[in-house]
Order: sequence, then C-alpha cells, then structure tokens
Amino acid sequence: METTLEEGQFDIVTMIGSTLEESKQYKKVFDKCFNLLNDNGYLMLMDFTKHKTMDYFEKVMLLSNRHIIDKQVYEKYESLSFYICKVRK
Repeated sequence: METTLEEGQFDIVTMIGSTLEESKQYKKVFDKCFNLLNDNGYLMLMDFTKHKTMDYFEKVMLLSNRHIIDKQVYEKYESLSFYICKVRK
C-alpha cells in the first residue's frame, strides 16, 4: 500500500468502511492509517454493519493492540445501520 504522505503527521485520520471492502486488505489499510497518525492521534472509522459488524471491528482492534475509546451504533433504519468508532493510536 503506497502513499506519498509522511508518517506521523496527522492528529486524525478518517475512513469509511467501503475503503476496506474495496481494498480487501484490512490489516494493511489499518496499519497504514495508524502509521500516518502522530503519537496522540486517532482513527475515526464509519462502517455499515452489513459490511463488517462492530464485534468484528472490535476483535480486529484488540488483536492489533489498539484501543477503541468511543463508539456509537446507529440502528434507526435496519437496512442502513452503521457504527462510528474513535480509536487511539
């Protein structure tokens, strides 16, 4: 996964789940995002539960030794339920 962005320069990196779905490289995408963050940075992820469930995301973060510090699940419309997570580097 290539980028011209310098590592460690961002306070926050945002991502939507379709990026992960298109890449099919979950771990590589997350590793690259976390490498872009400075030491106090955060990843903000929004994903539809039909792509990856919140439980799945929590397991991936746990296995990566990452800490979810805030999460919200939105289920007003069942066919469009999604979650947003804030993850510390």
